[in-house]
Amino acid sequence: MGKAIQELENLQVREPSYVEAKKLIAEYQTNSGTVKNRRQAENDAKKTLSKANCERKIQHLIASQSSNRNEIKAEIIGTMNQLSNVKSGTTSYSEAQQLLKLADNKLKQLK
Repeated sequence: MGKAIQELENLQVREPSYVEAKKLIAEYQTNSGTVKNRRQAENDAKKTLSKANCERKIQHLIASQSSNRNEIKAEIIGTMNQLSNVKSGTTSYSEAQQLLKLADNKLKQLK
């Protein structure tokens, strides 16, 4: 990444296309920042799903026949709050949305 920027910066010395080189550097740096942000969002989304252990937890809660409805509701709501933190545009978002629907349906059944 840095090597490409360095090569573009060297263009200004050798070539009369200084303005074009500066444009390319700015574009490259912007794209690099975008990639880093997306990578971080993906990592965060995966960590959120993993941390909540959502799929197993929700399946367990859905199957639960516990007599303590308030406890189950609290666990479901806590899990739903974690799932809500998964950002749209990530590969984990679709799975999080499906799990949110399952959890919401179970919550409605418990009311």
